[in-house]
Amino acid sequence: MGAQRVSRHNGRAGKSGAYSSKHNDRKFDAENADHIDSSRTHLNMYWDYQNGLRSHEEQQHGDYPSFADVEKQFYTERYSAYIAGQHERNRKRGQSARNRTVEDLLKDKRTCPEETIYQIGKQGSETPPSVLLEVLDDYRERFNVRFGEHVHILNWALHLDETTPHVHERHVFDMKNGKGEEIEPKQEKTLELMGIPLPKPKEPSNRKNNRKITFDAICRDLFIDVCKEHGLSIEEEPIYGGQAYREKNDYIIESQQVEIAQQQEAITQQQQALASLQAQQAQNSQILMQQQAEIDSNASLLDDEKAFIGSIAAQAHDSAVKVTAESVVRETQASTVRALSAFKEKNTSPDRKLKPAIRDAVNAYLDGAISMIQKRTEKLIAWIKDRLFKSDVRSKNIRMIEKEITPSIREQLKAFRQKELEASPRRKVIQRDHDSR
Repeated sequence: MGAQRVSRHNGRAGKSGAYSSKHNDRKFDAENADHIDSSRTHLNMYWDYQNGLRSHEEQQHGDYPSFADVEKQFYTERYSAYIAGQHERNRKRGQSARNRTVEDLLKDKRTCPEETIYQIGKQGSETPPSVLLEVLDDYRERFNVRFGEHVHILNWALHLDETTPHVHERHVFDMKNGKGEEIEPKQEKTLELMGIPLPKPKEPSNRKNNRKITFDAICRDLFIDVCKEHGLSIEEEPIYGGQAYREKNDYIIESQQVEIAQQQEAITQQQQALASLQAQQAQNSQILMQQQAEIDSNASLLDDEKAFIGSIAAQAHDSAVKVTAESVVRETQASTVRALSAFKEKNTSPDRKLKPAIRDAVNAYLDGAISMIQKRTEKLIAWIKDRLFKSDVRSKNIRMIEKEITPSIREQLKAFRQKELEASPRRKVIQRDHDSR
């Protein structure tokens, strides 16, 4: 096997905001991700600074937190003093509106964990996963010795269920900010404190001349050295040129971040749909109170008000669930499909001048997302109906409806009985006149 190229890419955020670690530890619906071979997911390996290394099976069945939970705990333990200090300084300046939480730090692209993707070789010539795992473990140890005081590796995942074996590693830069014991997540100032120079020391720092460029070069050289020590032949000349040279995996990961965001939005929409169903049920109850009960067809229930009211409440609940669930879900899903279709039409039009490969990838991804939403419509409707028809949920909702309609129904029954009593003498007179004829 000839010399292999080392790929190392960094990123913090994309169009959907800060990159989510759910792609890495597979804490999302991977069954519908076209680029993931779910039959190989069991081969994946995961590591975090709290729990160490484990297999996918151990990850799924063991008592392990998600990468997102691990990152939140690290930020809480390490940066709480900084957050509290910042709140106090904001209070004194009358700027409490600028206060931030741990969640805010994790979402901000300036302070969230940076994600690095490591890959050796390309499809058909990749390094065996076991060797890549050894290389990564050795590299992590040397990285910690050299940078561990200020750069903290939080977690990494070795993915063997995609086109080429690769590793997602997430880390954060931090330093004492000079205000007591506060430790602040801050990249460029931390690199300066670490003695990392600018690529062009005599020129001012800017987007093309910053310490992060030097740091990335150092890390790449360190990774290459470790690869060589493990007997790998590495092509050392780096490729430059920006996005044109990004690996296909980068596009897949960006697409996956969009899909994760869409799944989160779908969960929110489901919750809103349930709330809408409950509101619709209340409206249906009001309609029932305004309608004349079908007393003649339910005469046998007139002597048992509780059973009669319970029957109406149950019918109201079941009708509302069947009708409203379908209408709300279909409208919600249709709205989502329209939004995705508009996005596709806008971003893949000839005016955008996208490269064919990128345009086709975007088209394929959006078509897949639209197809997935359409296919799941019936399942979502069934899921919501099943949720609301569960014995405990249904009973609770029926009791709520009974409570709402009981006063009105009793008033109507009372009025009906009074009307019947008033009509009885007149009926007897009519009957006597009829008999006398």
